[in-house]
Order: sequence, then C-alpha cells, then structure tokens
Amino acid sequence: MAAGWKVGGYAYWGVTGPHPMVCPCGTPMELLLAIRPTEHGGTRSWIPLEDEVLNPTHVSVGRGGTFNVFVCPADPAHDHRTSLQG
Repeated sequence: MAAGWKVGGYAYWGVTGPHPMVCPCGTPMELLLAIRPTEHGGTRSWIPLEDEVLNPTHVSVGRGGTFNVFVCPADPAHDHRTSLQG
C-alpha cells in the first residue's frame, strides 16, 4: 500500500467541495482511484527494502493536487471522468 494512494472510497474535494460525478448515461459515478500529490505521502514504508537505495519514480500530479478517477458502475466500458483538486 502506497501512502496517499487509494482505490475506491470517497473522493477528496478540497478545492471545489463535493461535486456529483455523473456518467452521460445518468448513473452516479464511483471513485476508482485517488492519487495524492507526491509518491511517498511522507513515508517510505511501502518501498521494498531492496529498492530503498534506488531513486523513486517521483510521481507527481499536476501542481500538487489530488487526482481522482471515476468510473461508471453500470457499464465499465463508459468513459472515465477525472477531477484534480489542489
């Protein structure tokens, strides 16, 4: 488990406040993945010990926001929607 990353649950709405994400088919969308601003989220505990000396991938989203990816639970073939919250 990588600190700051999660699958499912609730989206972070730190900038705009809660905003309904609705698929064009009319179904409320669900959070698939949330990626926090930095790879480590303040901890390195999830990195395998043998990789600790290597440089991390330096994942960074936008200008430091949380990137949310939403999916349609009615049909996974429908387009995904995203939100970037600072």
